[in-house]
Amino acid sequence: MTGGLSGKVCYCGAREEGVLLAKTKTYKLHRMRNVAMREKVAEKANTNLNAYFMVAKERNSSVALLEGRAEPVEGQTCSQCQGLGKCDCFHCQGLGRANYTSTAVLPRGTYPVWCAECGGGGVVYCFKCQGTGKKLFAEGIGFRLPHDDELKDP
Repeated sequence: MTGGLSGKVCYCGAREEGVLLAKTKTYKLHRMRNVAMREKVAEKANTNLNAYFMVAKERNSSVALLEGRAEPVEGQTCSQCQGLGKCDCFHCQGLGRANYTSTAVLPRGTYPVWCAECGGGGVVYCFKCQGTGKKLFAEGIGFRLPHDDELKDP
């Protein structure tokens, strides 16, 4: 009665061996069903339809590029963020808090006031490349405004 193949009580707490076998069979059946369902979900995720809709969620895309306002210059990375698409927040200098930005540690008894620009993360999207990491506009294009002295007629 203390265990073994012919006993009524098993060491793991099951009353009979048939109950233990039924539990393990049920567990294996559920595990096989779960694996099959995961494979079906993976197959559906790999369809062309989902790939079509996931184009807008790529890391290098931005609202400006999707709307057609700006086109990236091919093969050049942004000089501000070095191609990362993000840079330190200009308001909090990358600390993530708006108070005591000149010190690394807050004074005793003060709580941080989180930065409104970056939300406390210390990082914002690059303003030059709008988060794409590539140059959107060719640099050096511009015009010069004449001074007042040049506008006067001689």
